[in-house]
Amino acid sequence: MPAGSGGSAGGASGIAGSGGMTSSGGMGLAGMTASGAITGSGGTTGSGGAGSGGGTNTGGTTTTNCVPPNPPSAKDSLMVDMGVVSGPPTYRASGFIYGISPDGSQPPLTTLSDIKVQHLRAGGAQIGCPNGGFMNGQYAARWNAVKAYHDKAKAIGATLLVLVHDIWGADAVCKVPRWPGNGGDWTEYTSFMTQLITDMKANGMTGPDVRWELWNEPDYSGFWGGTQAQWLEMWKRGYQQVRSAIPSAIIEGPSLASGIGGWFNAFLDYTKANNVVPDYMGWHEAGGGGDPLNDAKNARLASSSRGMNASNLDISEYGSGSEQNPGHSAWFIARLERADVDGLRSNWGGGSGLYSTMAGLVTSSWQPNAQWWIYKRYADQTGLRTSVTPGAQVDAVAYQDANQARAIIVAGNRGGTTGPVNVVIKNMPAWLERGGSTKVVLEKLPDGAGAVSAPTVVSDAAATVTCHTLAIAIDWSNAKDGYAISLTAPLIDPPVVVADNVWPLAQYTTCVNAGVEDAYKGIVPGTLYNDPDYVFPASCGVSAGASSSITVRSLGSAANTIWFAPSGTNQFVEGANMTKASGSTTSLTAPASAGTYKLFVVDAQGTKLGESAATLRVR
Repeated sequence: MPAGSGGSAGGASGIAGSGGMTSSGGMGLAGMTASGAITGSGGTTGSGGAGSGGGTNTGGTTTTNCVPPNPPSAKDSLMVDMGVVSGPPTYRASGFIYGISPDGSQPPLTTLSDIKVQHLRAGGAQIGCPNGGFMNGQYAARWNAVKAYHDKAKAIGATLLVLVHDIWGADAVCKVPRWPGNGGDWTEYTSFMTQLITDMKANGMTGPDVRWELWNEPDYSGFWGGTQAQWLEMWKRGYQQVRSAIPSAIIEGPSLASGIGGWFNAFLDYTKANNVVPDYMGWHEAGGGGDPLNDAKNARLASSSRGMNASNLDISEYGSGSEQNPGHSAWFIARLERADVDGLRSNWGGGSGLYSTMAGLVTSSWQPNAQWWIYKRYADQTGLRTSVTPGAQVDAVAYQDANQARAIIVAGNRGGTTGPVNVVIKNMPAWLERGGSTKVVLEKLPDGAGAVSAPTVVSDAAATVTCHTLAIAIDWSNAKDGYAISLTAPLIDPPVVVADNVWPLAQYTTCVNAGVEDAYKGIVPGTLYNDPDYVFPASCGVSAGASSSITVRSLGSAANTIWFAPSGTNQFVEGANMTKASGSTTSLTAPASAGTYKLFVVDAQGTKLGESAATLRVR
């Protein structure tokens, strides 16, 4: 269809692996298997962080003879290789045609800036119909809408694509009494372009934040009523007039509905022969079934075969009405990113509906829906783009940021796969792990047009990594749903299990810092605890000969001393198996000799006042 025409439950998934957590909140040593599980056990990453440039991420060490477990059986899968990175994000797929109010007052700026909208596209379509636009004496109303869109774009740092055909009045809805060049007469078209150029210059619309789309979909009869030759002649005249008045103007075309084919090839031949080649080559993927990646390859091949450079490509309308859902939108984003092509969403609203919903990203009252959240997670991506190998129907865009110790993957579905889908992540960098574990948040963006306040969290837990590899299984029950995966280093260390409750020093320190603070000790009746158990509240293990300093709680008085000594000791003498400190201290050195020790409180006369239940093991 041409532009401007009339026409969750979170309990579905969990995380499995040694030390895993289930999505229902339970925890176990062996983990649980669930649709949407994360698999992997043991091992740490040796891969380093991504640098500022592209290429292979080789900052870590290499583990040999390590084989990750096979991912679970799935209908489709994609691979994220965190060892291969390229440039920083451009958010080039975040944009749309029309979709905001004609005067630019809605939506609020943050609704646009939060998804890092890069492109708006407008020309006042359907305003004043059935007799709107320059051809019907209604130029001013449409020009005012263009100015409002430019102001909005400027406020969020976006580029405006100006649709010259809509300002003329050829919007597939209004009456078009004449087309440019009818009967070989170009006088009216030249006057129209002169007025538009004058207004653009007067309003400061001459920089790179504006692109001139000289005509939209001339291969569709609703937008063009002349011949192909007449359109090409119009292109040449418009191009030369704009270029003469604004030498640095950015011009885009041919903006075809039919994509890469006969009209596109004719355009290439004509523009090269007449030296009117656009700065951006553009076309549309709005009819359904299109693939930006394949079409971009064909566009570049068609250009290079003629000795032309097609480095700047733009699909200024992508997605049919049935393809505008979270799953397919995320798939389009992934394809546009991999193709290095700009993209703007199609708009299937008509009348006032053309100027609302941000091309299906928000409700009619400007509230974000699930598709908006797909673009929000896309906008949250920072750092460097990470290599993704797509599946047959699923694809993703991934970025990793070593400075923020975070990676975000936005996964989409072309619509042909339901059931289990694997997202396999390999070459996990060291900065995403802690203790061989990575925190994984899996979010679902369910299909639907209603307001959505936040994504549905399917699972949120730490998962262990094997051989730098992690497999995330998504139960993709509805192909129209989209998913986002966030990876961070866990804030909490993975569970540590000790058979006899003798904690490593790090875990012991957590114990000693818990409980009643020293300042409030006096309010607890003395019958509820003894001094040695207060000072040394949990068992701890350290290495022999390391002279480890053990954090303890202060007695609050230097009148007594505290000791580490073998259990049952009555005579206290400092040495290799006994250490001493003041009762007011908050640390005590472990004995140098291997052995099992208790903490004692001893008065000034050397009398033992008590022995701890907790044990210090030196080995």
